[in-house]
Amino acid sequence: MLALNPEAQLRAYASLRSLETRAFAVEEAISSIKRSCLHGGLTAMAELIASTAELRWQLRQVAELAAELDSHIGVRRGSEPVAERRREGHEPGGMRGTTDVLEVPDLVGMLSSLRKTGTLALHAGESMFVFEFQEGKIVHAITNQQDPNLRLGTILIAQNKLTEEQLQQCLEESGEAKQLLGNHLVLSSTVTESDLRAALDVQVQKIFDLAFALPHARWTFVDGSISNIAQRTTVNTTHLLLEAARQRDQSDFDGAGATAVANETRSQLDSILGG
Repeated sequence: MLALNPEAQLRAYASLRSLETRAFAVEEAISSIKRSCLHGGLTAMAELIASTAELRWQLRQVAELAAELDSHIGVRRGSEPVAERRREGHEPGGMRGTTDVLEVPDLVGMLSSLRKTGTLALHAGESMFVFEFQEGKIVHAITNQQDPNLRLGTILIAQNKLTEEQLQQCLEESGEAKQLLGNHLVLSSTVTESDLRAALDVQVQKIFDLAFALPHARWTFVDGSISNIAQRTTVNTTHLLLEAARQRDQSDFDGAGATAVANETRSQLDSILGG
């Protein structure tokens, strides 16, 4: 039987409970990586970058908790501590946190001002958003949200650069050729490169608008890791932030207006019924 004093037992048990939680997070990250590898798709590379960053971080937490557990039960091992390895620069650069502490606008503004290159991943429940930065500018954005209005083809149709029939044909042809839709549209001269960049700008803005006020989201930024996707744009970060803030203010205003109308209608009904 393990001979530990009650205080050491409690600390050891707390470490074990934390390890159990981390084990579930590791399993979830591995499952996400497997799905990206098996199913592929346009977002697979960015999802892999985000998921592997999450896995690395979770495994580092597991190593630290295991070291804590060793300490609580009085076990000494010869390997160097995780913290020491980090100080010596053996760990990849990056940051992580939550939007409860640093909201998305402040986070993006910070990465822009620091002229960072890397991948920012945001997770809120089942929702995931990935933004790639190059020297502080957002050059690519994806999400797992199944909103047709976020799709490149839908945006090009709305901009009168493409018809529905052309889109369906290009989707079939790009799928057979294993090309990204944007690349195929330009190579087939269906749209111009400037048309594609304009549509990508709109797509990034729409995705950013959704991520702008994510509540209780976890975020990870991995330095230097970006995909090799050819469909890139260069969106002015200040414009992104201002437009997202404008959209949010408009939504709040519309909601407040609807509430005021509903309250007025309710008051009128109460007056009529009361009379």
